[in-house]
Amino acid sequence: MNKISNYSSTGFHKPGCNCCHHNPATANEMTRRRFVSLAGAGAIGTVTFSGLTWSSLLAEKPFEEYKAKRQPLIIKPILTYEVPTRRNQTSWRSWGGIQTEKDAAAEIERINGELKALKEKADFPVEFLSVSGVRNVKEAEGATDLKSADMFLVYAAGGGMNIFDTLNMMDKDIVFFCRHRSGPVYLWYEIISPRYLRQHTDKLAVTGLTENDVVIDNQDEILWRLRSLAGLKNTVGSRILTIGGAGAWAQPLDVVMKVVKEKYKLDIKDVSYEELGKLIEEAIHDNSTVARAKSRAGEYLKISGTKLETKIGFVENCFVLEEVFIRLMEKFNCRADPVNNCMGTIMPLAESTACLTLSLLNE
Repeated sequence: MNKISNYSSTGFHKPGCNCCHHNPATANEMTRRRFVSLAGAGAIGTVTFSGLTWSSLLAEKPFEEYKAKRQPLIIKPILTYEVPTRRNQTSWRSWGGIQTEKDAAAEIERINGELKALKEKADFPVEFLSVSGVRNVKEAEGATDLKSADMFLVYAAGGGMNIFDTLNMMDKDIVFFCRHRSGPVYLWYEIISPRYLRQHTDKLAVTGLTENDVVIDNQDEILWRLRSLAGLKNTVGSRILTIGGAGAWAQPLDVVMKVVKEKYKLDIKDVSYEELGKLIEEAIHDNSTVARAKSRAGEYLKISGTKLETKIGFVENCFVLEEVFIRLMEKFNCRADPVNNCMGTIMPLAESTACLTLSLLNE
């Protein structure tokens, strides 16, 4: 996966987060003037909303209709193989179980069955384009749907590594699948590391590809890689709703905001704690909202292994807060909802912590 490593980063808590006993009075903080300066210079696309009312959010649509919106990961499966021609008194074919067009056709049928099972098992949206069988670079370049794919899933049964180079130059994420015991053995099962990834040397030599991008036999190993890439696709360039402004923990705020802009390209919308407090106050006095929270909290506590060790009201308040966040995210077409000063500031407003609420949103 030649792109996913480019987006790795540490997880940042927010200043004032008491859950890790971190002192907010550090060099990581930024003055309001500096923050406004950054925002005005285009470092982040922050817009603050005001004038929101709970009644207007309730009028949008019934709570039960809210569903997480995620873009599907578009995958192009490619079977690489070759059909050798017999030659006298010399080596004329590479080893492996795919040697004829009949073998390749049977393998494509097997792959289609596995992809169908993967799609059914996936807990994220995914779409598989038709499987292309390619024997050389010309056939690889001739596949008409390569540009529409987010990534290539390469079934490396055979063929030359110049096919891999051609695909890698298209700036798509790549996962290689090689069979050992799950079907006809693939040629590249034996040689993909020394011959291609290391290019006959002792070190990795192909830009953006490592052994972690190679799966042997195991369909679940494919699945978690696809899940990671689906998450990446739905993060980069997305819109998030911050509560109480953007913040940072392990790095100064301006450093983090540079990452936000240049690497993740996030569009930030903000709701102040003052606005949030008004919404919560209205929500906890709305009979329908409270009734939904009580009902959903009751169902949650019925989950096997769940034990209540606090007042039920605190749990119910978390479900009220969750509905507030969900309606806000829906209002502004956001998929994430980080909370600045996630302990001390929000607790007096929600009369509970945000921890359970944010866990519910993650689920």
